[in-house]
Amino acid sequence: MMPDATRLDRIYRFVLETVIASGQAPHYTQIATQFGIAPDAGKRMLHDLMAAGLPNWLHPGTDLIASVAPFNVLPTHYRITIDGEQNGSRNAASKRWRSRGCLRVRMSKSTRHASPAVRRCM
Repeated sequence: MMPDATRLDRIYRFVLETVIASGQAPHYTQIATQFGIAPDAGKRMLHDLMAAGLPNWLHPGTDLIASVAPFNVLPTHYRITIDGEQNGSRNAASKRWRSRGCLRVRMSKSTRHASPAVRRCM
């Protein structure tokens, strides 16, 4: 059975909003809770989203999101600086992204170029 594209769009947006708000990708149980579905259905929807042809992937051998375009959520030793401000608070950084309109990410099959909203924030 093919997953509903509208539901995948909503899940993709929820994942992006969660990454922007917290700096971490949601677990499939959080997706299930958000959409009022069983955990197994949340896991299936996450796998359907990862198989949708977007530049997103799970960490190998797990059900944990490693990357959801344009963000990579694997931990690194790099610190984030936005508008010249370096802040240890992920929430402060995510507020800067939202205030600059960076949440308006367009879904596109083209993976070569970030959308104008994302490019403006880089």
